[in-house]
Amino acid sequence: MILYQQLQHLKDRPLGYQTEALVQIPHEGNLYTKYDLFKERLLHSGAVTSVSQSSGSIAFQNSNVNGLEWKGMLESDRKLSFEYIQTAHDFLKTHNIKLIAGRDFEKGRASDSLGVLLNETAVKRMGLKNPISEQIILNAQKRSVVGVFQDILWDEPTKSQHPMVVAFNVGNSDYITMRLNTTRATQA
Repeated sequence: MILYQQLQHLKDRPLGYQTEALVQIPHEGNLYTKYDLFKERLLHSGAVTSVSQSSGSIAFQNSNVNGLEWKGMLESDRKLSFEYIQTAHDFLKTHNIKLIAGRDFEKGRASDSLGVLLNETAVKRMGLKNPISEQIILNAQKRSVVGVFQDILWDEPTKSQHPMVVAFNVGNSDYITMRLNTTRATQA
């Protein structure tokens, strides 16, 4: 009975993002130089509602970073490992990840080039009371927290939630993720 309950918990554990109508393709070849045109045409066609690019897949954890610095951190916090993904505009919107505070990365905001998003667990572990606009050091670069999002399952469902940092970096992309327009498909 206990084993069954544990398996049910793993099966039913919320991902923190919506998988329905989410499509991911490798960002390779001519898509590197033509990504903006590709995104513009997809959105204009109405086939998708949102498009984003990222250094890793939302489906599996593939990168960590440590050595972050922030005001009020303890010496032991230097060893804290954060799940890490680099992305550009519309990351939260495309994956339908719930924003708790602040905003997603937005086109036209130059300050986003040095922005980060943190998950709930990161904010708690870092002890940030008002995280929006807090400064952190990531990879020897000062960045500003622009948003806080609900925890997502980016690892094995048997593991506890880890702190996560999402950094703006349009130059490091291995995946293009699209949210299909299901409303249009049902109208056809």
